[in-house]
Amino acid sequence: MALSKRKEQLYLNYFATPLGKMASLSDHHHLYFLKFIDNDFEGNELIKVQSKYQNKFLKQPTKISELIETEVHSYFLNSKFIFTTPTKFFGTSFQEQIWKELVSVNSGQTTTYQKLALKVNRLKSQRAIGNCVGQNCLAIIIPCHRVILSNGQLGGYNGGIVRKQWLLKHEQIK
Repeated sequence: MALSKRKEQLYLNYFATPLGKMASLSDHHHLYFLKFIDNDFEGNELIKVQSKYQNKFLKQPTKISELIETEVHSYFLNSKFIFTTPTKFFGTSFQEQIWKELVSVNSGQTTTYQKLALKVNRLKSQRAIGNCVGQNCLAIIIPCHRVILSNGQLGGYNGGIVRKQWLLKHEQIK
């Protein structure tokens, strides 16, 4: 899905968490991106994200990035925390459908790719659903870490399997 150029300037902010550094991308109204990163965005990774959002970023906090930082810290203190930061995510209608389903998976619960396929009436689309889950740009808010394999194994997580294990344990999931 091609995105039109944003009229608003986008701002990149970094902050520390118990699981390492996170990067947020926001304008003055919405959060577009929140992910764990192991280094500051550099080179090809930054170009890829800038290309997706059709905008260059300034490195500075906004009220939105400060709000999500506060909320992420609250989540780490209480896994039942409900995020209120205004967000926007961009993808195909199928991706957005899957991401909206993920938001309905409560803290302390998990789902599987198969269950997601059943919910969206796309029984033969588990691989496509897995790709959607992997392209989530709002870590923790869209809780892709709560998706496990049908056999109970954890599967992958673009923030790293160690983070996924930690988040699930934090949310009291065995």
